[in-house]
Amino acid sequence: VAAVVLRLPDGARVGRRFRGGERLGVLFDWAESEGVNVEVVKFVCSFPRKTFESPEDAEATFEEAGLSPSAMLVIEERE
Repeated sequence: VAAVVLRLPDGARVGRRFRGGERLGVLFDWAESEGVNVEVVKFVCSFPRKTFESPEDAEATFEEAGLSPSAMLVIEERE
């Protein structure tokens, strides 16, 4: 299980649980349903610092990405 909390650009937080073997594409789809344009942002885990972007990282699983059992991801604009 991967419990993920997103900190949205407006400061709001939303959370959801995923199966550890699911692909990050599911995370990106969920973020889009929350109003995030995944084409122009990156998802950042602050410690240890890791960055995930769509579609480049969509095939990695939550376990492979180190987001299991839990993670807080901050959404930042791509540079």
